[in-house]
Amino acid sequence: ITFDIAGADALGGTSNQGVSYDAIKNYGGSACTSDMNISGVTAKLDFSYTTAVNDCFTIIDGSGTLTGEFSMITLMNSNIQTYTVDYSDNTEVEICITAILPVEFAYFTGEKTERGTKLGWMTYTEINNEGFEVERSIDNKNWKSIGFVKGNGNSIKATEYSYLDSEAHSGIVNYRLKQMDFDGRFECSDVLTLTYDGRVRAIAFYPNPVKETLFIDNPSLEDIEVNIFDVNGKTVYSASGALYQISMDQVDTGMYFINIKNASGETTHKLIHN
Repeated sequence: ITFDIAGADALGGTSNQGVSYDAIKNYGGSACTSDMNISGVTAKLDFSYTTAVNDCFTIIDGSGTLTGEFSMITLMNSNIQTYTVDYSDNTEVEICITAILPVEFAYFTGEKTERGTKLGWMTYTEINNEGFEVERSIDNKNWKSIGFVKGNGNSIKATEYSYLDSEAHSGIVNYRLKQMDFDGRFECSDVLTLTYDGRVRAIAFYPNPVKETLFIDNPSLEDIEVNIFDVNGKTVYSASGALYQISMDQVDTGMYFINIKNASGETTHKLIHN
């Protein structure tokens, strides 16, 4: 786990932005203040391994007195759904994971080829993942299983998957992935909608996470619409036209959602900006 802090007067008068820690030790005494105030300080945590429910981490510890609470805590691992922060001990801060997603998807795309519809997806993390049931629907209500792709079990490495739907289609067709755990639990992906009008192609993007420039897989430079919004639904970026790349300079770091529309439909995915 790496732990970055930032904010006015963060931890003894220096911002320490971009400095990574495993934890902050606050012992008090002459070397540092015995009263650490974290009011107005933001914290960013990034786990370098697969986390589990009930994992707990003490990110500030020691014998020095602690006052205040973090103004914001961001967990960069977007498969973590919920967590708790314990300030009850005035010498430490503890974070506990309470719910996680079994699989963190990077993207789910599809395109029409001469052999059929080629579906592709990538995962960042997998926990207890038996595999993916590929489902298809015409009305977005009644789903039919058309295949199964074996998963990677437990993994924190990016893994790419693909599936070919060789049946011919016309009109609107919906696809989704039913991610299956070994214990029988499952989660469904976002729905991918394709319109078979002779020029169907879903728009993809990369890299994710992104640092400076987000590239749009739009080789024919068709007109598309891109909207990026935060977890509260506030739009932080919006553009349309023959887009092929986006500068992220004006977007703060954190977790967002990106919606891309073209003539074939639209897709929405999580987007991490580091």
